[in-house]
Amino acid sequence: MRRLLALTLSATILCPSLSWAAQAEAPAPQAPAPASPPDKPRSEPAQSATSLVEPSHLEPYRQEPLHVEPPKADPELARANADMLAVYRATSAAVFGDAQADLWESQRLWTRYADEMCQYAQDLTTRSPRIERHETQSQCLTRAASAREAELKAALQTVGPWTFLRITDHRVHPPHPGRGDALVPEAITRVQLARPETDAGRRWNLAVARQLELVVNAAYDQADSEVAPSGEGRDIALSAGVDVAAVTADLIDVSVHATADPVGPPAPRTSARGLIWSMRLGRPIEDSDLFDPRERWRPSLAQMAADRLAPDAPAGASAATVLAVAPLAADPTRWTLTPAGLQIDLHTPAATAGSGAALVPWSLLSPYLKRPWFVNPSSLVEPIRG
Repeated sequence: MRRLLALTLSATILCPSLSWAAQAEAPAPQAPAPASPPDKPRSEPAQSATSLVEPSHLEPYRQEPLHVEPPKADPELARANADMLAVYRATSAAVFGDAQADLWESQRLWTRYADEMCQYAQDLTTRSPRIERHETQSQCLTRAASAREAELKAALQTVGPWTFLRITDHRVHPPHPGRGDALVPEAITRVQLARPETDAGRRWNLAVARQLELVVNAAYDQADSEVAPSGEGRDIALSAGVDVAAVTADLIDVSVHATADPVGPPAPRTSARGLIWSMRLGRPIEDSDLFDPRERWRPSLAQMAADRLAPDAPAGASAATVLAVAPLAADPTRWTLTPAGLQIDLHTPAATAGSGAALVPWSLLSPYLKRPWFVNPSSLVEPIRG
C-alpha cells in the first residue's frame, strides 16, 4: 500500500509531526511553562513507557512518554535514561516555538520506537528458539537510550549566524506476512531554525518541511511502483534527511534527500531537491536572481556542467549529453552554493544512488551573473563536517 508523508499544519506554524499516519493537531506553541513533575506511571508492563510532562503547551501529547521506564533492578538502564533526559531538557531549553514542539514530538516517537524495537526482538527470540539471543530487553533499551543521547547532543548545529535543530524521527514497521522476520526501519531527519524569531524564519521552517515531504514521497513512489506493480505488499525501508550546505546572513542553502530501499531487488531509489532561501525576499531564489536574463546563460551553463561529467573527453561533452543536462542545470532546486562555484545535482529519477554532480567555478559563470552579484561567494559559510 502506498504511503504518503503527511504534514499537519496549525494556523500559523508547522505542526511538530511529520508522520505517515494522521496525527492529532497540536495548538499553536506558547512560551513553555516550567517543567512539571512526572505523571504517575501508567499501569503497563515494567519495561514500557511512563509519562513525563513537558512542555505544557503540548497538552494533547502529555500522556505520551519521553523515556522508557527502567525496571527497579536495572541501574544501567536507569542511568542511561537519566543521561538521555538531561541532554533532552538542555536541548529543549535552547529552542522555542515550533522547534521545541518538534523536538518534543520526536522524543515521543523515539520512545515508541525503542519500546517496539526491543519488544519485537524479545518476542522473536521467544517464538523462534533457533534465533540466538544476543541481549536482554533491558540491554536493548539501554543501548537505544545511549544512542538517542548521542543524537540529542548533536541536535543543535550553528552555521554562520544561524542555529539549527537537526533531529531524527525513528520508526519501525512489522514486515508483511511471509516477508521475513526483520522489522522495517524508517528514519527521517528534519532541520529547523532553533529559535525562529521572525515570520521569515517560520516560513523557512515550513518551506523545508514541504520540500522534505515532496522528496520522501517521490522516492517512496518510485520504489513502490517497481516492487509492487500488481498491488502486492512489499517492505520498503526509508531514510531521509535535510543537510545545511551553506549560509550567509541572508541565504540558507539546504539539500533535501530520501532513499527508499526495498527488501530485495530492485536497487534503492533516491530523490533529492535543493532549497536556497533568501530571508530578505522571504522565498527561494529564482534563476533570475542569480543570472542576468539578458545573457544566454542556460546553454552555456548546460555545456559547462556536461563538460564536468566528461572531464577526459578532449572535445568536451557530446551534444546529446549537453541536451540531456540542459533542463537539470537550469533548475534552481538542483543548485548548491559553494565558495568554489555552483554545484549542480544531475541525478535523475531513473538513476540509482551515486549519480554525479557538476561543480562549475564562479570564474566561468561570472560573465552570466547579474550585477551586482546576488551572493558574494567569499561570504558563504559551510558547516564543519565530521
